[in-house]
Amino acid sequence: MIKLKVLFILLAVLILTGCSNTKIETTNTLTEVEQTQTQPTIVELETINGEYRAVWNENYEYDKPLKIENHSEWVDFFNEHPESGMEDNFKKEFTKEFFEDNVLYAYVKSEPSGSILLMTTSVRLQNDILTLYMERIVPEVGTEDMATRICIFGISREKIKNVRTVNVLISEGIQSSSK
Repeated sequence: MIKLKVLFILLAVLILTGCSNTKIETTNTLTEVEQTQTQPTIVELETINGEYRAVWNENYEYDKPLKIENHSEWVDFFNEHPESGMEDNFKKEFTKEFFEDNVLYAYVKSEPSGSILLMTTSVRLQNDILTLYMERIVPEVGTEDMATRICIFGISREKIKNVRTVNVLISEGIQSSSK
């Protein structure tokens, strides 16, 4: 009997409040300004990129993007991370004039094999986040020597003046041997 009364009361409440036939419609209309604020803008930046194998050293600061603001910092960085087996040709590419309008980001990665390559691919800016994209190419058969790979990204100062965060994204690739 109590169950029947409770059921009757619940049914009466539903009918009186109109919940059984109520259709709720919501619309999400954003102004053009609100839409551009909610949708991130991703811009691929023009860069001057390069990569090289440095003399291996266990004391390097690995796996962190390093910002190089001027020619003096570049010379110091390059002297501390010299090219392995070359004659410092890479050092000459970034002159004092280059740094008037640009900065460099360097990414230093330790590899268990000198056969593994690390290549720059692109740089993208999304609001105040800069992402450095690289590809790591691992051969099917490699050597067993430790290696330091360095990727360099030359970017316009004006384009990244509001950057607060720098991320790194490395995709993996496998280099197959040809027969």
